[in-house]
Amino acid sequence: MRPNKGEQDQPVVRVPRRAVTRRDWMTVLRQGGLALGVVLLLSGLISMLVEEPTDLLPLLAITPVGVWGLWLLAKGVAEPEDRAMLWQFAIAGAVLRLGLALVIHFNIPEWFFAPDQVTYGDVGWRTLLYHRGQGAIPWQLENTTEVGHFYWNAFLFMIFGHAPIAPKIVNAFVGTGSAILAYRLGGELAGRDAARYSLALAMFFPSLVLWSALNLRDPIVLAATMGIFLAMVHLRVRPSGRSFFAVLLGIGILVLFRDYMAVMVVFGIVGSTVITKARGLPANVFIALVLFGLAVLAYQQFGLGSRWVESASFEEIAFQRENLATGGTAFRPGVDVSTPLRGAQYMPLGLAFFLFSPFPWQIGTALSAMTLPEQVLWYALLPAVLLGGRYLLRHRYHVFGPILVFLVITTGVYALVEGNAGTAYRHRAQVLIFFLVMAAVGLALRKARKAQARA
Repeated sequence: MRPNKGEQDQPVVRVPRRAVTRRDWMTVLRQGGLALGVVLLLSGLISMLVEEPTDLLPLLAITPVGVWGLWLLAKGVAEPEDRAMLWQFAIAGAVLRLGLALVIHFNIPEWFFAPDQVTYGDVGWRTLLYHRGQGAIPWQLENTTEVGHFYWNAFLFMIFGHAPIAPKIVNAFVGTGSAILAYRLGGELAGRDAARYSLALAMFFPSLVLWSALNLRDPIVLAATMGIFLAMVHLRVRPSGRSFFAVLLGIGILVLFRDYMAVMVVFGIVGSTVITKARGLPANVFIALVLFGLAVLAYQQFGLGSRWVESASFEEIAFQRENLATGGTAFRPGVDVSTPLRGAQYMPLGLAFFLFSPFPWQIGTALSAMTLPEQVLWYALLPAVLLGGRYLLRHRYHVFGPILVFLVITTGVYALVEGNAGTAYRHRAQVLIFFLVMAAVGLALRKARKAQARA
């Protein structure tokens, strides 16, 4: 079509096709997660109505409370311009987790992904019966502080009867809440873009979604840990009694659900006040080694239990590792980490195994094959993790310090203990979300640099 007279001198504006059709990757991720979640949720509801219609009661009772809790959390942490976006991600993440929880519960054996969820349900029910005067106290409640998840199961069973689906529904909302906290943590550390990327990665990273769809203590532990370090950031920037109480509350929850993690958190908080940029590298390395040695001792006392082995802490670490290094994905089952020197020699291999396993050559089972897409994504994010970590260390150590020391100590202890790829994959989720926040910071820095280059 020829232009009208008078229009011939007007420049023709050509809009690139890519600019019109390209969608932001976060939008694609959110819409894809929501679509998959809807499919899973409908499939799970059909299975529920066919196999166990009574489980509809906990679903209908917990869901409104969970949605209300997520709305309050999103409202409290979101910047005004991000509230709609954050709420959309929260809905998509919750639907995906709920759908996955229902599909797994009604179609896959309880022991397939995490056999210990069978234990949590069984002990929780027997705990309820014990307090009703029926039966003896479960031995799992004796001589330990880690009784939180057993009693949490018992509480839910008291309300809904013996409904193993109830803790999984709760965990779906708790896991979604952790991703919302990741949004706020990323924003406090490095601004709005880092917050948005943290939200997207934490909301839909496969292992974080999976573990929050099962009856495990991991989602509650992760949410408490995230809340503690977010409160620590606030304490270091804007001290308040509310943030201090949040730290104490989070540590109390960790003592009840995974007590050695409480020890690691305390060491991270204390260590970050001792290790400062003002000191030289040798002094900081020495202090870090002392803290790590004390953390190992604390791990022996609180995590592994001194009632079993009254030996040196590294010997206990070796004992625990020997028990874990079994199965088809065992790693170096004969390695000796029973002394500090041998532990230090093994540390590089242990770190590589804990952070990067299961490796491609370990893919031999259905479970390990399912982790392959996530592993590829995790490897692809590593440059962004390093970039973001470098930036936070150089420019935001004042608020990032507690998280950094916590990551170093916790990753180091896990590196010595882990001897099975499946166990390492699951335990890595306890620190993975913080690495994803670091990756989000790295992605935000890349975006800023590209914008500067185009300017």
